[in-house]
Parts: sequence; C-alpha cells; structure tokens
Amino acid sequence: MENEDKIDRIATQYTSRYPWADHQAIRMYFRLELVSDSLHAAAIRMHSSILSGHKAWSVAVLRALYLTPDQRLSHAEIGNETRVPPANVTYQVDVLERDGLVVRVPHPSDRRITMVELTPLGESFCDKLLPARAELITELGSEFTEDEKVLFNQFLERLHRRAEASGNGSD
Repeated sequence: MENEDKIDRIATQYTSRYPWADHQAIRMYFRLELVSDSLHAAAIRMHSSILSGHKAWSVAVLRALYLTPDQRLSHAEIGNETRVPPANVTYQVDVLERDGLVVRVPHPSDRRITMVELTPLGESFCDKLLPARAELITELGSEFTEDEKVLFNQFLERLHRRAEASGNGSD
C-alpha cells in the first residue's frame, strides 16, 4: 500500500503541475518502474545463488549460448540475442572466458570471425541457472490466467513500440 500511495502521490504531483498530463498513464509508468526494479532484484537473488560472484549481465550471454543448438555464437550474434552493444559483448566475453565459462574458437569457414562457445563448466552453470530462471518466471506468471498473460504481453508490446518510437519524430 505504501508504494501505491507513493505512485498516486507522484501522479498527482505531475497532474497538478501539468493539468494536460494523463494521471493513469503516469501511474502506469511509475508502477512499471517499480515492477522492473522488483523483477531485477528477484532475478539477482536467484542468479547469485547459482552464479556467485558473477554479474547479472552474464546471464544473458550464457542464456544465448546455452539455448543455441551448438552452444556457439559470434560476438555479433551474441549482441543481437542479448541487445548488448559490441564493445560490451567483448568485455563480457573476456570476463566469462577468464572465469572458464566460455572459450573463443575460430569460425569453421571464416577466419575473420571468432566464435564464443560454452565450456563444460559454463554448460553446468546453465544446467542449473536456466531451469531456476524458468521456474522463477513461471512462478511470477502464476497469478494470471492464460488469457490475462496474452493480453498483458500485447499491452506491453504496444507500450514498448510506443516507447521505442517516442522522441524519434515518429508518432
């Protein structure tokens, strides 16, 4: 209830200063920020119990590699799968390689490309991490019916598209 009061107070402050502002949209935005923070904290707690000493970002790279059929991707493919900029992919792979979770190998037919693949240690981390992550996500969704989850995903996709377009001159 404390967060609800805080969110409502913030929305009221905005609409008092900017009467044209949409009170419910402001409440939705700040609720999504709160939910995002809570989801991130829940994931960190779960990840740290399995990947002690590793940063949360490493989960995205490990997931991308683990769920790929041959558990091998180029740096560009990792970036595409994780939405991580190329320079950050290089840094993240450096850290994961240092920790023995991944290894760089030559591309089988293109000498210009270096592939990143899971090591047996990286695979064993993922064997624990991904089922735990799926369990957490499934548990978080258990409060909703299937229809509600479909609608919620549609709403979030619409919001995502709108946020992506905002400030770009497109409306």
